Amino acid sequence: MAKISADRRPKALAPDTESKIKKILESISLGVPYKIAVEANGLSETHFYNWIKQGLCDIAADKETPQSKMVVSLRKIEQKDMADSLEKIKHAEKGHRGAEWYLEKRHWKYFGQNVGVVELGEQMDEMKRLLAEQKK
Repeated sequence: MAKISADRRPKALAPDTESKIKKILESISLGVPYKIAVEANGLSETHFYNWIKQGLCDIAADKETPQSKMVVSLRKIEQKDMADSLEKIKHAEKGHRGAEWYLEKRHWKYFGQNVGVVELGEQMDEMKRLLAEQKK
């Protein structure tokens, strides 16, 4: 996979890219899984995740690009979705299992049973990356 960095030259995006991003984000805000929302708009899941990676690099470099705007919008959608579900759980005397299940399945990285394992894996990946850089 190509390395994505913040100091790359901006590439011209297809004219319909911003409208695709808007449609994808609208679908995701309704709870459609990323893969389905992306593929329904003619993109591959890999391409979408590359946009997210590039957007994160652009945010870190303080650049405003379509990808960085997409990541900010996506995080706002995720935050609202989580907050809504947590609010249901907080105020329900019973019957909140559906909201708990939803958080665990939709936002498994934050609410799943294996959150510690996922975090450990991410830390290991970062350590591998740092070691590889030191060997250069």
